[in-house]
Amino acid sequence: MVTQSIDQPRLLQRPFSLFGLAFKWPIIPVLVFQSLVSLLTLHNTAFQDEALYVYAGRQLFDAMLGGPPVTEPYSTYFSGLPYLYPVLAGAADTLGGLELARAISLVSMLFVTWSVYYVGKHLFNRNSALLGAIVFSVQGSVLFLSRLATYDALCLALLSLGAVLAVRFASSKLFFLGFFLAPVLLLAFLTKYAGMLFIPSVFFLFFWQTLQLKGWKQAFIRTGISFVSLIGLAFLLLNILPSDVVAGLNSTTTNRTPLMSASGTDLAIRAATLGGGLFVLGLIGLIWIPKKQLLLAFALLGTALLAPAYHIYKGEATSLHKHVAFGLFFLAPLAGYALANLSGYTEHFKKLGKNWLLGLTICLVLFAIGFNQAKGLYGEWANSDNLVNVLKTQVRPGSGRILAEESEVPRYYLQNIVQFWQWSGLYWFEYTDKNGNYLTGEPAYKAALQEGYFDVVILRYGPTAALDYAIDGDLKDGKNYELIAKIPYYTGFGSGDYWIWRKKVA
Repeated sequence: MVTQSIDQPRLLQRPFSLFGLAFKWPIIPVLVFQSLVSLLTLHNTAFQDEALYVYAGRQLFDAMLGGPPVTEPYSTYFSGLPYLYPVLAGAADTLGGLELARAISLVSMLFVTWSVYYVGKHLFNRNSALLGAIVFSVQGSVLFLSRLATYDALCLALLSLGAVLAVRFASSKLFFLGFFLAPVLLLAFLTKYAGMLFIPSVFFLFFWQTLQLKGWKQAFIRTGISFVSLIGLAFLLLNILPSDVVAGLNSTTTNRTPLMSASGTDLAIRAATLGGGLFVLGLIGLIWIPKKQLLLAFALLGTALLAPAYHIYKGEATSLHKHVAFGLFFLAPLAGYALANLSGYTEHFKKLGKNWLLGLTICLVLFAIGFNQAKGLYGEWANSDNLVNVLKTQVRPGSGRILAEESEVPRYYLQNIVQFWQWSGLYWFEYTDKNGNYLTGEPAYKAALQEGYFDVVILRYGPTAALDYAIDGDLKDGKNYELIAKIPYYTGFGSGDYWIWRKKVA
């Protein structure tokens, strides 16, 4: 018997191509670009808040591993639960320093950009989603948060995860999945208390998308399950958490006293500068939006105004540049929808839109503005390298007390040399003088300096300039202290000097 082999036809496989990958997953080049811009252009030493949270996180992380207990009541003045983001950042810092802690923020913001794309696809279409992700990724506040080791990026990532789950669960046959949305939103709130401002917008997306796909009945049932679950979990948590956490929530968020007061006009201008480009695009999107989606469009526009409205109501300038990014996440899909219609990319990207040059110009202008804003924001604080290098020659392990303006920064960099108890800052101080008088505030500082309580004093006449000038007479008179260094620094606000005094040897 003669047998004849028959060659099976081979399936042709397309060679790997970066262009093919970009067409299949177009969000990848956007994420790569966002990463490169953030990593290659934004460099500075630790910001005061970064130093505070990461230092506290390391203390808490060490305590969880059996180290010394933490005595500082961080819960009373942290704007998020200390055992969430700070511990995560502290663990990262222990393993890889500040850059690894900042990498958590970068990964978080990359996820937020991807979430803009995912949510935009479900609310509008693929092209709108991609363009929305592009213009979102180049916003100044977004690039800034990508390189800042604070609560904000992780909180926004959790909120964006909530939005992703909301539009995903809306199409599911399982009506009870809304329950799983609740713990994600609660975690976002606990990560940063100000995140609660945007939780209703996530619920709206869930209700809206369910309404479009399943009708009124399912929209109310599914959103109701999720909302009741959140309330139940929050009530349970309030009965578990210690009272100092509630006090911290009250002092930092719900009943906050402004740290940096500003007029409503100035705050509105600041917000418009940071997010005005996307907001204008969102307004333009109303031209093409179908009538049945007008409510969605107004909700997205309204969410973008929440953070500026809160800051204007409180008269608080602090953190506005960070909180703007939260609203831009919700606005970005609508901005992408407007840009897709403006540039003619309403069908696909494989051929040029009829107004592609207009779309490209808008993207480039937004990038130029956002890039310059991010660089400016990242240069608002002084580089502390020279200061830390000088202090290394003056401090000793477990010996001497140090008074420092923005003490969180040198304390972070010198944590392996100087103990926590050795540091005092210029925001709060209490002191009992040699006559037994208990003093607080400015009188306490003056008495301590007159009696030579501090071994090293660092002032820069920055955030606490009024107090600095009030107490520096006891340094400049030369009785107890001598000036040992004057270190120049430069910020986006101008130049200045660190003044370092050392106690005279008797």
